Amino acid sequence: MPEDVDVTNPEIRVSAKGRLASYVTYGLKLFVEQNLEEVTVRATGAALTTAVLAAETLKRRVKGLHQITTVGSVELDSKKEGVRNSVSSMEIKLSKKKLNVKDPGYQAPIDPSLVLTEEEAIAQSKERREKQKEDGKAVVKKGKGSKGKGSKGKPSKGKGKGKGKGKSAKGKGKSGGKGKGKKGSKGKGKGKKGSKRKGKKSD
Repeated sequence: MPEDVDVTNPEIRVSAKGRLASYVTYGLKLFVEQNLEEVTVRATGAALTTAVLAAETLKRRVKGLHQITTVGSVELDSKKEGVRNSVSSMEIKLSKKKLNVKDPGYQAPIDPSLVLTEEEAIAQSKERREKQKEDGKAVVKKGKGSKGKGSKGKPSKGKGKGKGKGKSAKGKGKSGGKGKGKKGSKGKGKGKKGSKRKGKKSD
């Protein structure tokens, strides 16, 4: 149950930090357990969305709720001294009794077939939680799969290194061939010199 709500007052003050489920639970307590005919949901600023969701959820849990929504603005004190900020405000009146249908913010009760019983609401909530768990597991699996793909990409770097080694080996082979060729030419030169000396001795 929200801490900022007075249980003796048929009013739900929604804050941005509050939980939607807590506001709905408290609203059901007012309408069902205390059998109140009218409850008002109030919110300002960032809490407006939560207030609308709380009202819509209550309309789907309690049959025959008429609604009048009033939107305005209020001035709140700022953290700076002497400065006041204007923020949006909302008041949603939910009533088992018929309200002023001519009011611009009036909404008639929803189709009774759309209103859930206590058992149906619990089953729906359980199903929603299980689906959220499955979605969470699916996200985790996708994350693990992306890491595995990254590890497969590592061998490509090794291939690059292998190619580099192959090129350097070719270079060594070429240099070795040139060296042998030069040595062979020197040997031939020595043979020529030897033949000239033999000729001189024969004379």
